[in-house]
Amino acid sequence: MTPQASSVGEIISGALQPHHAPSAVVALGNTGGLASSVGGRVPVAPETLFEIGSITKVFTAALVLQLVAEGALGLEDPVVNHLPSFRLADSDATASVTIRHLLTHTSGIDAADDFTDTGDEDDCLERYVDEVVAGSGLVHPIGVRWSYCNAGYSVLGRVVEVLRHQPWDDVLDARVLKACGVSAATRPRLGPGHAVAPGHRLDLTTGIVHPDSRSLPRSIGPAGGTLLATAEDLVLFTVALLGGELIPLTLVEEMLSPSVHVGLVDQGLAWVLIPGGQRTAVHAGGTLGYTSYLATRPDSRGALSVLANGPGARTVSMAVRRALFGEADDSTPATSVAENNDATEPQQEQIPTGACAGTYRRRGVSIRIDDANPFLTAGITYEPPLNRLFDPVPPVELEPRGGMRFASRVPYGDEDLLWAFSDLDREGRPQGLFSSRMHIREES
Repeated sequence: MTPQASSVGEIISGALQPHHAPSAVVALGNTGGLASSVGGRVPVAPETLFEIGSITKVFTAALVLQLVAEGALGLEDPVVNHLPSFRLADSDATASVTIRHLLTHTSGIDAADDFTDTGDEDDCLERYVDEVVAGSGLVHPIGVRWSYCNAGYSVLGRVVEVLRHQPWDDVLDARVLKACGVSAATRPRLGPGHAVAPGHRLDLTTGIVHPDSRSLPRSIGPAGGTLLATAEDLVLFTVALLGGELIPLTLVEEMLSPSVHVGLVDQGLAWVLIPGGQRTAVHAGGTLGYTSYLATRPDSRGALSVLANGPGARTVSMAVRRALFGEADDSTPATSVAENNDATEPQQEQIPTGACAGTYRRRGVSIRIDDANPFLTAGITYEPPLNRLFDPVPPVELEPRGGMRFASRVPYGDEDLLWAFSDLDREGRPQGLFSSRMHIREES
């Protein structure tokens, strides 16, 4: 039975309190039909476009797998075979990173969140690979660990461009968006007459949601910077994808097969796979003013999508799934890999907090860990170019969770952020810190 739009709208509005987006749209559908509901303090129309953030990675993965289906590339092919300008700091690393590593966030490329703006022209991805990714180091050995990597998907977008001889935006429009019959478009290709929900951000010091009209650079497009869609568009895309309308069903299965185990979940090709009695695949997204969430039951070709013009899409998704289907919460790699750090590190007694103190870095982010026994405090500093895109984060307290695991509560958030230290040196000091991404201890 299709849920009443009014009841789902009430669930949406109830979930968007008090520090979340002013509006959200939920769409539910399968091969038998499609329905959408709106809610929030400032309801919008179902046909309103939202930035979908990192859900775009599923679209980019589909473009890559279309090339695989044609025999133009293979998942185990080194990236440099198809993109000669791809170059990391180490020549062996350059030759070792494969298409699958990029699709599964296991490349270790340290430029993961380098959102340097390489312009609004059609050569922005070429410049991003040649000027931003070039010379990048690694935050972990290739293929050994999982660390979310936006840059990897921008590189994949450039591979698509080189093999298709067209800008990524045009390939996406022709081979996915038009094929699905959806209204989605990237900002560079967005025509007149489309209603776009205004973005909002949460001020972590006050808990107040403010309008935010900023956008990510075009070079982050294949990773999730520029694609706008309706909630119904995401469901239609998912149904088409799972039905073999965009890629062969054998490659759909490849997308939905575990490539790497990440704590409580598995990483497929773009999709995050939730274990359980019935297969579930999810992907979340977030940009400067929007959040998004997409969940699917592949065996039934059913999907649920949530788009919000501010924080809260995942919260809305879980509220709807609990109310309509009695589903429990799920996990994402960013949390589960820290929660189950013993998947990559031997289980041990609680590590002394003093051993964790120090500065840990990845490109664009510095985290200062201080000992406040029995807790730790973490001060996060965004460096250029991220400091121009993200607001300062107040210091947070990390609570011990056993072994080398800790947890902090995101200000005004609905869930804990999990932290995991790793790679002890001879003195018992961690050399690595995972908190959504891998960070490396800075030598003192």
